[in-house]
Amino acid sequence: MDAQQYEALPDDLTLWCVYCGHHAAHSEFMTEQQRDRIMRAADDFAMQMVRQELDEIFAGLAPRRVASREVVYGFDLMWGFAPASGWCPHR
Repeated sequence: MDAQQYEALPDDLTLWCVYCGHHAAHSEFMTEQQRDRIMRAADDFAMQMVRQELDEIFAGLAPRRVASREVVYGFDLMWGFAPASGWCPHR
């Protein structure tokens, strides 16, 4: 199935497992690897957005250079999300 075919599908589409017959929404059939990749991408995007906003907020508070030496002010921000391990929608 290509992207155009997927986009043409109805929003309330229900899929089924060809092995056990379980019916569920299409998002319930994602693999753990797919979920991990999505979460990493969302995490990276969120961190970029937060850093951009913080850079804009604090841009004028500290000088970037003093004389010929570069002065760096900063901080690290960390957050995370971990879905329940071993989760499977049709077990």
